[in-house]
Amino acid sequence: TLNSSSFSLSPTTVYENGNLTVSIGASDNSGISTVSATVFRNANSIPLTTTGLTTGTFALTRTGGTTGSGTWGATTPINFRQGASDGFLIEGIYDILITATDAAGNQSSFTRQNAFTVGRQAGSAYVIASSTTLSPICCATSKRNQR
Repeated sequence: TLNSSSFSLSPTTVYENGNLTVSIGASDNSGISTVSATVFRNANSIPLTTTGLTTGTFALTRTGGTTGSGTWGATTPINFRQGASDGFLIEGIYDILITATDAAGNQSSFTRQNAFTVGRQAGSAYVIASSTTLSPICCATSKRNQR
């Protein structure tokens, strides 16, 4: 059983080169074997033609307690293809589905809609390295007011 009240995710806004941290409590009499998280772009996100991913899955590991009752968590980069330029989640609002599987193969799931937003990081500002003095541009006078 997944404990939805112990679910945490940070940050709630992450850039394409950032990391996402997830944690949740899980318990089962026969012991939890695996916990995974799948993120997927929310259907309400604005359609984009950006190259990249709209879903990704990663494993959580036990960070506390026992397999019978413990906390599972992970920190994962938003780039699910180890740095490939097309391996990032594209901009948008994402849901997360956590699935725990016990030793007998039974599964328990928890979904948080609108869990986080992926944004694009702004480019660096341009620096003008020149000592050139710029001349002001002046306007021509109108002949209308001249006599």
